[in-house]
Amino acid sequence: MQEALNNIGSWLLDVVRAEPGWNELILDIKPLAEQTFVRVREFRDDQEFIGTIGPLKEDSPVIEEIRKLQQAAYDDVRGTFFTASIVVAAMNWPNPQFSVGASYNRDDEPASWKNEGTLTATDVREHLAEFPRDASRIPAWARERMEGR
Repeated sequence: MQEALNNIGSWLLDVVRAEPGWNELILDIKPLAEQTFVRVREFRDDQEFIGTIGPLKEDSPVIEEIRKLQQAAYDDVRGTFFTASIVVAAMNWPNPQFSVGASYNRDDEPASWKNEGTLTATDVREHLAEFPRDASRIPAWARERMEGR
């Protein structure tokens, strides 16, 4: 799991063009059935700046690392995450030291970002087919979505 986190963190540092001095870069990830959506947030002192939001290109090298992370976070009772936030923290500018961590959302309905919408019934069904979980751990919002409400 840590290898996938480190690879995702390295990718984030390579693709984000942030001015030195930030405290955290956060990559929010929402794997859907057909696409993987991401949102980049930068924290600088007490301010949050939201950058890129949208789907990753199909050939993006980070997609495979996200799949590895989702698989590594899986267990057959709780399933795996619907969304994840990868945090790269930086200390000691101008020669920063970086650390990478993550938080995982296995249960709450993912929020919409910009105009990409919410998880569809197809997204939820495919997620649960690939990462089955104990029936008691399927969130009510996911059941409702699959039932078409």
